[in-house]
Amino acid sequence: MMTTPSGDQPMVCLPIEYLNGWLFGIQSSRVKPELRKKIREYKYSCYHVLAAAFSPKSLGPYDGPSIGLNLVLRLTDDFNNLRKEQEFLHMEYETIRMMLGHIRTEIKQIKNDDKDQ
Repeated sequence: MMTTPSGDQPMVCLPIEYLNGWLFGIQSSRVKPELRKKIREYKYSCYHVLAAAFSPKSLGPYDGPSIGLNLVLRLTDDFNNLRKEQEFLHMEYETIRMMLGHIRTEIKQIKNDDKDQ
């Protein structure tokens, strides 16, 4: 319950100890593009912290994203950019293919008109 000027109001809350787990469940594809990298970094950090908590102490303390993580993030961004470029090129290809079809039809029509004359 939360007390407000209009009286006590029922409220649903997430216990603070569950907050990190809830944040881990956020899909980066469903947030603003400018936040996606931070979400991925957070998830990779969670993986490392969980591994350190349940593995032998040989992993050592967590000191932030590793070079490997940065490489994975960069490759992920590059892959997404290439996929967008591929989609754009496919649309361009389809447009050109349709235009060529129209041009072929026009050429056939012109040839038929020349034969009729």
